[in-house]
Amino acid sequence: MVSAPGTITLVSLMAGERLSQAKLRAGRPMVIEFLVLVSFTCSWLFAFTTILFGLFALRSVWWCRMGLWACAFLYASNKLVVYIFLMAKVHLVTCPKVPHIKDPVLRRNALLLLPYGVILVAMLLWEVSDIRGEHCYIGLKRASS
Repeated sequence: MVSAPGTITLVSLMAGERLSQAKLRAGRPMVIEFLVLVSFTCSWLFAFTTILFGLFALRSVWWCRMGLWACAFLYASNKLVVYIFLMAKVHLVTCPKVPHIKDPVLRRNALLLLPYGVILVAMLLWEVSDIRGEHCYIGLKRASS
């Protein structure tokens, strides 16, 4: 099992390696590279907020709940970035010459992401954050997971 500081270090090393290998292409947007770095950043922030809220969670239920909301938001954000990354990869494979805005497959996939907002709201509505004894328990109820 990797600890939170170990996770932060590992994600930072992976992001640095990816950034150093990115080839700058003149005149073309680096959508894929950007999305990979955003995903690494979300993962790093998730591990960092876990440490931060872990330090303060036992002080009050408010800190415990804020830790849950931060984790749920960063988890959902990272998942959304991964979906957009996969959509961009599909665009590169199916019709690389067509601009993103005019690609019908990309448009359809973007419409399929709209219900994801409902899932994010459900994650924030049906959450569990409680302090029992010396531990802060956070999680999601079955309806939102």
